[in-house]
Amino acid sequence: MLRGAQAPATPRPPATPGAVVTLPAADAARVAAEARARVSVDVAEGVELSLWAPESLLVDPVAIDIDPDGTLYVTSTTRNNMPLDIRGHQDWMATVHTLRSTADLRAFYRKVMAPANSEKNGWIPDLNKDGSRDIRDMREMKERIYRIRDTDGDGRADQSRLVFEGFNDDPAFDILGGVLSQGGSLIVGGPPGVYRLRDVDGDGVYEQRTPIAEGFNTHPAFGGHGVSGVTMGPDGRLYWEVGDIGFHMVDKAGRTWSLPNQGAVLRSEPDGSNFEVFATGIRNLQEFSFDDRGNLISIDNDGDHAGEKERLVYLPYGSDSGWRSNWQYGKYTDPRNNRYNVWMREGLFKPRHDGQATHILPPIENWYAGPSGMAYNPGTALSDAWKNHFFVSSFQGAAPGGRVYGFTLAPDGAGFRKDKETLLTRGILVVGMKFGPDGALYLTDWITGWDSKDNGRLWRVDTPATAGSPIRKEVQALLGADLAQRPVAGVVALLRHADMRVRQKAQFDLVRRGDVQALLGAARDRDSLHARLHGMWGVAQLARKVPAHAAELVPFLSDADGEIRAQAARLLGDVRHAAAAERLLPLLSDAEPRARFFATEALGRLGYRPAVAPIIAMLAANDGRDQWLQHTGAGALASIGDAAALEALSTHGSRGVRLAAVVALRRLRHAGVARFLQDADAAVVTDAARAINDDDGIAGAVPALAALLPDVPVTNEPLVRRAINANVRLGTADAVARIEAFARRAEAATELRVEAIAALGAWSDPSPMDRVDGFYHAQVTIAAPRRAGADPVAEATFPRPVLASTQAPARRPGARPVRPTAPPRDAAAARAAVERLVQDAQGQPKVDVDVKVALAESAGRIGAKAAAPVLQAQLAGDPSVLVRTAALRGLQAMKAGDMSALMQTALADKDATVRRAALALLPGLPIPAAAKAEHLGSVVRTGGLAEQQGAIEVLGTLKSPEARALLATYLDDLDAGRLAPGLQIDLVDAVQVDGSEALQQRLEAYQRKQQADALIKAFRAASLTGGDARKGQQVFNNNPLAECTRCHALRGRGADVGPDLTRIGATLTREQIFEALTEPNKRIAPGFGTVGLTLKDGSRIDGTLKEETEAEVVVLTGTPAETRRIRKADIAERTDPVSAMPPLGLVLKPREVRDLIEFVSGLR
Repeated sequence: MLRGAQAPATPRPPATPGAVVTLPAADAARVAAEARARVSVDVAEGVELSLWAPESLLVDPVAIDIDPDGTLYVTSTTRNNMPLDIRGHQDWMATVHTLRSTADLRAFYRKVMAPANSEKNGWIPDLNKDGSRDIRDMREMKERIYRIRDTDGDGRADQSRLVFEGFNDDPAFDILGGVLSQGGSLIVGGPPGVYRLRDVDGDGVYEQRTPIAEGFNTHPAFGGHGVSGVTMGPDGRLYWEVGDIGFHMVDKAGRTWSLPNQGAVLRSEPDGSNFEVFATGIRNLQEFSFDDRGNLISIDNDGDHAGEKERLVYLPYGSDSGWRSNWQYGKYTDPRNNRYNVWMREGLFKPRHDGQATHILPPIENWYAGPSGMAYNPGTALSDAWKNHFFVSSFQGAAPGGRVYGFTLAPDGAGFRKDKETLLTRGILVVGMKFGPDGALYLTDWITGWDSKDNGRLWRVDTPATAGSPIRKEVQALLGADLAQRPVAGVVALLRHADMRVRQKAQFDLVRRGDVQALLGAARDRDSLHARLHGMWGVAQLARKVPAHAAELVPFLSDADGEIRAQAARLLGDVRHAAAAERLLPLLSDAEPRARFFATEALGRLGYRPAVAPIIAMLAANDGRDQWLQHTGAGALASIGDAAALEALSTHGSRGVRLAAVVALRRLRHAGVARFLQDADAAVVTDAARAINDDDGIAGAVPALAALLPDVPVTNEPLVRRAINANVRLGTADAVARIEAFARRAEAATELRVEAIAALGAWSDPSPMDRVDGFYHAQVTIAAPRRAGADPVAEATFPRPVLASTQAPARRPGARPVRPTAPPRDAAAARAAVERLVQDAQGQPKVDVDVKVALAESAGRIGAKAAAPVLQAQLAGDPSVLVRTAALRGLQAMKAGDMSALMQTALADKDATVRRAALALLPGLPIPAAAKAEHLGSVVRTGGLAEQQGAIEVLGTLKSPEARALLATYLDDLDAGRLAPGLQIDLVDAVQVDGSEALQQRLEAYQRKQQADALIKAFRAASLTGGDARKGQQVFNNNPLAECTRCHALRGRGADVGPDLTRIGATLTREQIFEALTEPNKRIAPGFGTVGLTLKDGSRIDGTLKEETEAEVVVLTGTPAETRRIRKADIAERTDPVSAMPPLGLVLKPREVRDLIEFVSGLR
């Protein structure tokens, strides 16, 4: 049962479009009182929490918006378990980055989920009950929108209508993550677009769907990384966020925009015109907020990597926060590639630090796990103590960890730093939030877990001391008033109001009237900064329609108030008022950093070439100290696009200027960035290397980067890796020689020498994913550049749109760009290099084990048969089991020598790891199938555990009658209880690999005999022994299904959503660990779950489970929390906690469960 659950209320939420459910007032009051009494929630001092809408009015709430009359719209999803989540499809990870458009994605889904593939697509739930698991089942997953009202004004909702159901007719559809009520229609965001919904016939159902913008969903990604945060900005434009599902779209002006491997904040006019990419490098914001100065603030989710944290971000126009989906998946599952992760290893997720790449705008600071809903106090909400606060929820999958924080920001140069932080609530799992016209904060409650569950609530947070204050009553009345009936003077007066919602409403009304003089009058009102800002914003709105109005903003560039100067500069750039360019130049040396920032941005947007020198002077004066000025300066230089001037900056005396020039040339994809590879400053050189290599790189500059490898400082890992990769992309004999020479540099770190060797090994068949940043290359080997300068084939990146008329020839969405033909790769040179390295290493007294392993693996991969004698010697006598095993596999891969003799040598090895690896040679030997099976059977009878496991594993690959007969015998032993537990999981894997229907049926029969509802539960004892702790550690750290580090910390690294596991092996037995993996709700770690107790005297207690013994339960309950000890003998009924952790044992492979238990049980 769910936390705080109660007997299902009658009626349930409306289930069909147009249906209405009404809750009697008495019932609404009773349910609200019971719910509040049952949940254990901490709230800040002076704050009160009350239930506004119970489960009987809505389920699975996501995003909300509230009309001026208090009507609330909430989106709801039925997409349970996210079957298309990339974490459940490791076999897709090599494919996702080849998909570049929604058209590509649809074609991919239709192929993999075709009815013909039903039998192998057991992961698709048969939702339509037609007996076939295919794409048609996806149509059963619908999005809903409820309209919820408090019809009697008693402060509690009592009516719910289902006003929309749909978004299920396209496989690219996903969760409706944003909703905005506007003038009787709803604007909603959900992949693949943003849409306007209308109730055309007035029946209470929004049946008409009109696209505003589409193309947002280019590849499978993490579930929920879609379109969200649909918001009306202070400039009268729609803003929304697209997660790292990426986008490829054509706007209403015919311009093509393409960022398939990252998320972004986007904006347009309400009808979709004037579309722009506002900020890039986003992973998954969920929601964002504007403050009263128009600054866009949000918190981006992390990538669930060990040691990573979420990020509090300020997102000005043109910013790049650095995230790419190729940081998450792609190259990491390609055996030809490596696990180097730029995002983590180069610290891109951290606040600014030495050595960090300068093409990104770093976060203000790191943040708590799971940011979701977000809101900004409009000025009169809650109490004065909460003015100027942003509010954000921390969604951690379980109610006890669910928090809402309030925080403020303080100026820090042209940007911000966090000032104050206060916990508003703890104990509710909040997804979305919104301030109502009454000044209260409304929260959606997901109850628990990650998946939809046909349950949910809405809470109301308020400060009782101010709930009925005159100002809040006034705001409520004004928000509901029709300003069109008021005189202009009365509307202008509202631009000075304390509540930004009232001010914005007045601004938009004056814009609607087209009254530029009224707006200008407010902009000149020196007694009210707010009136001035809204007046200027309104003038800029009108200037987007009538450009001549922009001239009215120019005088404000010389205003006495620095914020007004800054805003004027921003607006003039935003409306592209070219005549203001000369007047903007003095602001580049303004005393106010924000004025300098927005003047720089504006000059860039105007493309004003005479501003290049003054911007350079601004950057030189700053010299990298203010990261916001540095970022916008580089962006402005890129937008102006004077490549010759940028190249000339390679000799400039200011490091900050040179770094900005590198970033600008990176954005322009200009080969002139290669000049900066000769800089004396390592940071400049490294950023130039990043520009040349990353994000598909700059082909014309790759040769220069490749040539740097012989002289590169071996301690600069980011630079070394990119120099190696540049040579990989050249693919020439000279490139081979450079990599070989680096591999010999004994002073280099072992990991980098291994990378050089691995690159040579993959030379003939390189991974299509970049060896450094994982970007998918349609063609790894670059062609000789046609000319110096801009790369003629690379797509331009933000801030410039990809224009068919100015970039590559127009092509259909999703088609690859046509590239020059590359020369053939020189595999012979790479093969010879590997052979020399292997032979030379053999003659050296001390060679690192990892280097020997890499050499053996590369020799096998590239077929370096001249190295076979060395590998044979290593197999026979190297002291390292890792080297002996790698030598055996290398010899097997290159098919060198007598395989039978090699196998015999390996089978005689003193270590079981080598002996087990030897068994993998058997299928390729030219001996009868019966002999192969007989030998493997002998190993199972007489070998050690590791060899027995290996023999059964190989049996599954033979697929011969003799092998199947042996597997059947082992199934007999399993059924009779004779098969050792340490071999049972291996038998399961072998049967599944073999694919024999008869064997599979026997396995299913055994599961039924064990009365197990999941296969892994039939092998409980078998999962407790025989695992590989090393592989279990890999599951813990890297498996995308497990995501252990998303919730758990280990030795100080990881998250605090779940308990720290550093010493869990000393706390739990293996049986308890298995139970936690397969039935996480059975036992909840103290402090991480809510328990409901009905006592024999009829009373009810709900609280956070703190401790449990054989005799009593200890809970924390109430606000403030109070410790209560309850005797188990006094408990009549118990509602156990619900864990936020999914049953990993049901999604991981049985072998992975066994390995994970082996690893975790050793944590002591």
